[in-house]
This record gives sequence, C-alpha cells and structure tokens, in this order.
Amino acid sequence: MKAQLSTSRPLCLHRPSGAEAEEADFQQQLKQMLEEEEEKEAEPLPPMTQPQFIQLCKTLCVMIHGDAQEAALLQAVATVTSLVLQIGEAGHRGPAPEVAGPRGPRGSEVAEDEWTVGFAQILASLLTEPALVNFLEKPLDLGAVVTAAREKQYHQRAGLLTLQTR
Repeated sequence: MKAQLSTSRPLCLHRPSGAEAEEADFQQQLKQMLEEEEEKEAEPLPPMTQPQFIQLCKTLCVMIHGDAQEAALLQAVATVTSLVLQIGEAGHRGPAPEVAGPRGPRGSEVAEDEWTVGFAQILASLLTEPALVNFLEKPLDLGAVVTAAREKQYHQRAGLLTLQTR
C-alpha cells in the first residue's frame, strides 16, 4: 500500500512532537480558514435592481418609524433615495457596459439595459447623510424590529383585505 501525500497542508519536515505539533497544526488550519473567509468576503455584491432598491428604502423607513429623529431620518432617506435613483437613471440611459453576462440578484442574468446600482453607489450615497450614518451605527435589536415590521405588514394587509371585501 502506497502512502499518499496531502496537498491541502504543507509538507513539514522536523515537526515538533506531541501537543506542540497539534497546536501548530491547529494554528495553521485556523490561519488557512481565515484567509479563505477573507477571500469569500472580497467577492463583489451583485447589482441591485430598481424594485429591490425601492424595497430597501421601504425597509429603512419601517426601521426609522418611531425613532426620536424620525423626521430628519425620513428626509435623509428621501435625499439618498433621490440621489441613487438619479445615479441609476444615468447609468440606465448611458452606454451599456461591454461585460459579458453581468450577474444579477439570485444568480439571474441582468439585462444590459436594466436599471441597476452597485453597493458602492448606495453606500456612498448613504454616507452623505450624517443622520442616517448615526442611526445605522447605533446598536439595534433586529429581532424586535423584524417582529414589529411583520406585525405592521400583517395589519396593513388585513386592512386592505377588509377594504376589498366591502
């Protein structure tokens, strides 16, 4: 029976024995896993379509509802939304990029003439509004926000159903 060398780990000669060897091997594996995670994080996000961006804006408004700075935050969201929509329209009217098959949300193909904006454009626009930056930097109990948003959506839908049945 021939011994096979592992290609996933470097070949080490003069390895320390016992617990030191196990610790060194564990540290090497941990470093390798961290490097792989960093590589995964470096992948660019797909462009966001106009309906997805509008849904993001609605979500921000729901999160802001009830905050002490609600009026200023809603004004900031309106400003950022307007700016990003203008960026998207400018990109939509401009010449289509000659990139073969840009990947869209959920791995679908984005039509070359479809309105899209990138994460960097949205982030840059958000950073122009200090009120939004401060709000988004605050620690937040997302569980409570999601629960409240679900309840609000439920009540809105229930109200619409009541109106439709009359």
